Amino acid sequence: MKATEYLIKKFILEGVNHLFMVPGFHVDPFMSAFKSFSGFTAIVAGHEGGAAFMADGYAKVSGRFGVSLGIGGPGVTNMMTGITTAYSDKTPVFIITGDTELDLQGRGSFQDTTPSNFNANAFLTSVTNEALVVTHPDTIGPHVDSLFRNMLGTNRGPVQVTFPADMQKAEVNLKLHQLPSSLYYPQILDIECANQIWNVLQNATHIAILAGMGCLNAEATDELIEFAETFEIPVATTLGGKSVFPEDHHLSLGVFGWFGNPRAMETLLSDQVEVLIVLGSRLNQVSTAKWSSKFLPSKALIINDINENSYFGNFQPDLFILGDNKTFLKNLNQSNQHAILNATLLKRREWVKKISQINPNFYDIENMFSNKIPIHPARVIKELRNVMPKNTILFSGEGVSGFIASHYWTCYGPREHFSQVKSMSPMGWSIAAAIGGKCAAPHIPVVSIIGDGSMLMHGLEIQTAQRYHLPIMFVLIDNQAHGNPQLRARQIGEFETKFLELPAHNWAKIAEGLGLKGFTVTDPEKLAETFSHAFSLNEPVLIHIKARNCSTPVKVSPF
Repeated sequence: MKATEYLIKKFILEGVNHLFMVPGFHVDPFMSAFKSFSGFTAIVAGHEGGAAFMADGYAKVSGRFGVSLGIGGPGVTNMMTGITTAYSDKTPVFIITGDTELDLQGRGSFQDTTPSNFNANAFLTSVTNEALVVTHPDTIGPHVDSLFRNMLGTNRGPVQVTFPADMQKAEVNLKLHQLPSSLYYPQILDIECANQIWNVLQNATHIAILAGMGCLNAEATDELIEFAETFEIPVATTLGGKSVFPEDHHLSLGVFGWFGNPRAMETLLSDQVEVLIVLGSRLNQVSTAKWSSKFLPSKALIINDINENSYFGNFQPDLFILGDNKTFLKNLNQSNQHAILNATLLKRREWVKKISQINPNFYDIENMFSNKIPIHPARVIKELRNVMPKNTILFSGEGVSGFIASHYWTCYGPREHFSQVKSMSPMGWSIAAAIGGKCAAPHIPVVSIIGDGSMLMHGLEIQTAQRYHLPIMFVLIDNQAHGNPQLRARQIGEFETKFLELPAHNWAKIAEGLGLKGFTVTDPEKLAETFSHAFSLNEPVLIHIKARNCSTPVKVSPF
């Protein structure tokens, strides 16, 4: 079989049935290979950056990995932001870039990005776990194996391979082997350190958990719920971990950090917490309320992570436990030391009850019911949540709309919320990532929250959703501004505020011109019926909402 066929078969064997790409001269052999695989779909994006975002969204929803394909040169440079985003999030994405034939390299050939010219691999080395070049058919098998193992496992992230066109067409005699499940979900634990936790928990009443993205990646929801319920321990999540713990649960505190929920913010920033158990979070600026000094508990900070290099040095743990979150929680649930936590259970139950009585789920609740025109974004999210099924997957936008959406949206199950307002936050990500997410979960409703600034970046990717008949609801919250910069500018002066205005566009008509159904909403009382009608169509739609540029519901300012 040809090398292209080998790679596609390898992807299918791993349960990955989509690839996201932009065509080009140096990847033509892949295009010809697709026709041999009816169960594998190559999605042609509008832009290589969009293709990389789609692969990122596919990986996040599927729990497997995403695949993106493009040419060298402009293909590589266009994908750079998407690859960097995946690297920042530790998302497993397999990047393939085509290149000129081996005998034409270094001779001024068209779009030559090999080490003899542009050297795309050197360009990507700092934002991938591994970047390799295929120079002989015999290296394809070892290269692919190495790339998979560096993409997955304890330090997951994107990898990249440069595939010269003649190597794509090369005949290979390679056996297909499925990767072990332990590579996707490693189960390791430093038992000696893990058992030390019981000494720390001795006589501690006010114990809380902060669950991050690592907990989500480990598929640890069931174990987390069991531990929290057994000992009445309240659970907050980071934005990246949002959805790992059901937010309608009586022990849920909601999101902690920038634009976090009141129960999480008021509890973790109080002086009440004695022991804080952090699961799979790197404790970055967003996840720690700007590294607040009040974040530290009075007795002990415990961190459990599969990678000892994950947490930054802002908060030194009193106990670090190396291991995946699922195995660690299983160990806690099966321990014979439960009497230690049972001794303080009744006092903790009273504490949890008091937290819920004092603190609401959201800040500025009145905005969720506002009838003001232009529409308040909080009202948009409230009406959208009421209409959409509980298992809806939300891709939250990158600007002020994303801040508000993530605050007011309630999640009921894992992998139902994804946002970029936590790390790189590239504009337009939520549009393309939602397309990848829908490909990974075709039978689950998917919504993308977008701002008008993001539409200007990658808005044309909505035509990709239409082209492949992907029923995604794109909700555009249009405040005619670069939202967060303008909110800051209002504190500076009128010139700066006006400078950050954006022109009004009829985005519904633009969407219709691209083949989607388009709706415009200016009255908050029309939101619910518009969302209901759009959802009933079961096709890609764009809902253009004329909104106000409003301050976000944050206790700790992110800027």
